[in-house]
Amino acid sequence: MPFDFEEEEGFNDIIVAEPASAAPQSSVDRLTVEGMMADLSDEQRLAAMSPAHNVLLLAPAGTGKTRVMTTRYLHLAHEGSRLERLLMCTFTNSAASELLDRVTPAIYADAEDLWVGTTHSIGLRIIREHAGELGLFKVDTIIDQAQQEDIVSRLMHEFGHPMSETPNQKATIARILDFIEQAKDAVKSPEEAVDAVDAGIADWARGVSFEDAQIYTQYEAFKSAYDLVDYNDMLYMPTRLIENNPEIAKIWHAMFDHVLVDEYQDLSRAQLRLLKAITGQGDDAAAFYAAADDDQSIYGWRGSDVRATIEFEKEWPNAHILHIRDNYRTPRAIFSHASKLIRHNADRFNKSIRTASDPDAMVRVIQKHDETAEKAAVLENILEGCKRFNIPHERVAVLCRSNRMCHEFASFFASHDVPVNLHESIQLSAEPIRALVSWMQLATAADNPLMYEKIATYPHRYLPEAAWFDHSARLQRHHNKNPKGPKFGPIALLLEMHEREKTTSGSAALAEKILEVRTFLESEPTAPFAALSEFLGIGQIVAASTKTEDHQLPAFLRLADEMVGQIGLKKTLSSLTQLDLNAGREGINIATMHSAKGLEFDLVALPGWEEGEFPSSQRRSPQDIAEERRLAYVAITRARKMLVVSYSGRDGRQRRPSRFLTEANIIEG
Repeated sequence: MPFDFEEEEGFNDIIVAEPASAAPQSSVDRLTVEGMMADLSDEQRLAAMSPAHNVLLLAPAGTGKTRVMTTRYLHLAHEGSRLERLLMCTFTNSAASELLDRVTPAIYADAEDLWVGTTHSIGLRIIREHAGELGLFKVDTIIDQAQQEDIVSRLMHEFGHPMSETPNQKATIARILDFIEQAKDAVKSPEEAVDAVDAGIADWARGVSFEDAQIYTQYEAFKSAYDLVDYNDMLYMPTRLIENNPEIAKIWHAMFDHVLVDEYQDLSRAQLRLLKAITGQGDDAAAFYAAADDDQSIYGWRGSDVRATIEFEKEWPNAHILHIRDNYRTPRAIFSHASKLIRHNADRFNKSIRTASDPDAMVRVIQKHDETAEKAAVLENILEGCKRFNIPHERVAVLCRSNRMCHEFASFFASHDVPVNLHESIQLSAEPIRALVSWMQLATAADNPLMYEKIATYPHRYLPEAAWFDHSARLQRHHNKNPKGPKFGPIALLLEMHEREKTTSGSAALAEKILEVRTFLESEPTAPFAALSEFLGIGQIVAASTKTEDHQLPAFLRLADEMVGQIGLKKTLSSLTQLDLNAGREGINIATMHSAKGLEFDLVALPGWEEGEFPSSQRRSPQDIAEERRLAYVAITRARKMLVVSYSGRDGRQRRPSRFLTEANIIEG
């Protein structure tokens, strides 16, 4: 059915030239691409076919920017660009999966060969291409924050850091890891970072001592010894490599004809710097095409910088700014509130957005004196809306500002026999999950002290702590004697000792179990995570555990094995540290506002809109409030049919309604 759009304000149409005719040869299915192109509006089609070299496509919520981006990608391939010369990336794993899902039905190639993914996964691929130049043998392990903390704790003890084994150790570890992250974001080597701290010129490292800074050097040496890579390395390593090695720079500057970036507003400066390093400069630079909505930049706490979008024309020479303005998701009765709200942010592009009319769409606001009454009213309105509009539970979302509120609503709904789908991050640091992942890494070439310690102690303790240190000392002596020689870790050392019959009873039992697990994994069992958990008896131990986090194991097994079915075991093992895992499938979706970005629902409930809760009392600067306002805009624009916004007294206190409610004209000021 055609949409009846109404325009909110005047807009100057962007005129874009028609592209050249299609090339005779193509790596994509012509009919599929033509069908996708025909499904676009005239405005979207012109944006997808723009011949400009550097383009920023401003695409507000619900206007179909991902459709435009993926259609452009396929159009370029249809016009004659080879798929291996097209790079398309985005910010999150879920968004990258959506890009692949949209393009793979139309291509004549293996999806694994495409340069499509997150900026981090693109960086990791470059690292693996140049492992030798980076001093790495084989990159099989991406360490997460818990493992980083473990390494820093070990190094503080080993090198006699003054805060080691003191009440201040935890805070010091956090400070050191933040320093390492800031240094890598600025593409500073350990030597450069330590020198900056020593000279007192590291304004980005306030409060960091010389002893703190030195841990960065030792941390990198430890990682290098075992071919370990952390999350920040996936940007830092390839950027530094390309920027500082002219021969390698030549390779990557000539690699791609087109670089396409979705969700550009979410990029950090480090991600942007990597893309610039890949794209190159001057007449031979790859064409750069970015789709963005500065009003949906909500990841400042993860390093994203909305200024990169607003100053796009400074970042990319001779840039063309294109607009698409038809919102296909959110009807005018709901979107008008989001539009009024976001105009209170000064640092943004002005936009004209046309929205479809829907006489049945509605907005309801609920005010209650306490949280329990608010939850009851939200549930009542959801059930009424589902009945009125014939909406299944799976098309309903309750979007909260905090994980705590998500759990409160999930518990309340469940207590009223309403099925819920609580979206939350599974804690990979939980001992049974961490140990299972370590055992599973035996299917790869991974071999490092972190995984060795886990498999040596869970689900059975094979070795006392003294044995770990003995093996570590032997490895250290080996590395000291031959620092440039072949690398091997504690597992290889243990198996070599066992083969020479030099192991004691505990070590021998562990070596035999490692060999058993490797044989088991070589048989490629269906649902390998669940199969190995049963093989090792981890599930039985978890069933008797009193630790809450341990009981996330069943959800982890289901979702991890689902990933294996989609992308294979090795890619799953390198992606788990970045995944936001979903705890269920059926029922009313309950999630944070951040996790709902890019999604849409027929009915959306937004509870807890009081001052102090949203915007959060912890976010007070004008920049923080502007980002919170963008988050509110994202939350409102998830709704297709009905929006419910509520507020109440919280923590036993009466609170004022959020300023966002009056700014959006949902309630009168």
